[in-house]
Amino acid sequence: MVEYLHLTSLDVGYSHKDYLEQFLNETKAYVPYLNKLTVRYRHLKAVTNNFTREETRRNCAKVNQLIIDPPLDNSEGHFHYFPSL
Repeated sequence: MVEYLHLTSLDVGYSHKDYLEQFLNETKAYVPYLNKLTVRYRHLKAVTNNFTREETRRNCAKVNQLIIDPPLDNSEGHFHYFPSL
């Protein structure tokens, strides 16, 4: 596991979803101070297994600014996965 103790912002909006997997999966990376995440919705949905995957929940927990492409409204039901929003 790799620790990213100084990483506060991550933009993987135009990256392959495997990079998102590397940073969000807690068995591969520890990002305790990640508070801004820019991502494509379809990649986020796939990596988090439709926002139900436990291995990615912890690294998403402190994100307080989520920039998703395409933008979503609050009715999508994914915000429970990001409690700091």
